[in-house]
This record gives sequence, C-alpha cells and structure tokens, in this order.
Amino acid sequence: MGNDLAGNSGGAGAMSDSVEPGRSITKRAWLCIAGLMSVVLGLSIRTFSDAAWTGPAGDGLYAVMVYVLVAIVIPSKSKALIAAAALTVCVMIELLQLTGLPAELGQSWPLLRLVLGTTFGTADLLAYTGGAAVAYIVDRMSATVVAAVATTRRWTEGAECPYERWFGFPCSRRDRPGSGSGPAT
Repeated sequence: MGNDLAGNSGGAGAMSDSVEPGRSITKRAWLCIAGLMSVVLGLSIRTFSDAAWTGPAGDGLYAVMVYVLVAIVIPSKSKALIAAAALTVCVMIELLQLTGLPAELGQSWPLLRLVLGTTFGTADLLAYTGGAAVAYIVDRMSATVVAAVATTRRWTEGAECPYERWFGFPCSRRDRPGSGSGPAT
C-alpha cells in the first residue's frame, strides 16, 4: 500500500518491523520539518495574540509536536500507537504540573516553562487530545496520498492495474493513464 511520512505501511493499525533506510531518512526529515512548523506556529500564536483560542491552539500544537517526536523515535510503529504514545506523554506532563515541580523548574530555567508548563488545566487535556487526533488524521491522509501516488507510478511503469485489485475487474492496455478511456467492463 505504501508508506506514510512516519514510515508506516498502510492500513489501520498496520505495523512493519523495519523501515527502508533511505525512506526512513526522508520521512524523518519531513517529520522534522513538520515538528519545526508546529513549534513556530505555536509560539507565533501565543506571541502575536492574547485571544481566548490561543491557549487551546497552542496546547493542540504542542500535542502535534509530541506526535512528531514520537514518530521520529519509533517510525516503524503504527500511527495509532504513535498517537496513543503522544497523548500519554502530554497527559503525563500535564499531571506532573499538579506537583508544582514544573513551576519551580520554570523559575530557574525559563525554557522548561515552555516544555513542561506551570499549572494544571483540564481544558489542556482536551486540547492535547484534539491535537493528537489531528496529527493522527493528517498522518493517515498522507499515507493514503503516498500510497495512491506509488500505485499510480507502478501502474504507469507497466505493473499490475489497480482496478483489478481495487474493484475486481480486469484491465487492458487501453485503461492505462493517458489512453483516453476508462476501465474495461
């Protein structure tokens, strides 16, 4: 079926034992770009606006960043497992805020304030769930697009016609892209 940006093979909950080395590096590079974009967007939202929606949006983007980091660390695992792990990390960090330790550490090291937060909020948990869900959906959609492109490329290079696999009816040479006709009936 093809692989998504995190190196997962297609299908719900599909797992592969390994990722091809060349593809893994490319996928991790795309994930690094996505992670950087989520950090820049999250910091920009909080810097340029004080509106009520900026807090939950920043928390959601934080969950996206955690999803990306988990996908970089374990690219061969299923997208569902990556999303669950990312949400677990976010919830654990939020629960750690109940101890007051992140607030104390944030006074000594201001950068830790951005990473660990300072105060617990139930609404933050909802934002983390939404962010992890959005990251999961985007990851699944990217897998679908990558699989479709790979299938089309293989088909145009003379491999098996996808109509046979997808719909169960045979194809002929005239059904190839650019021939001007549809599938054989």
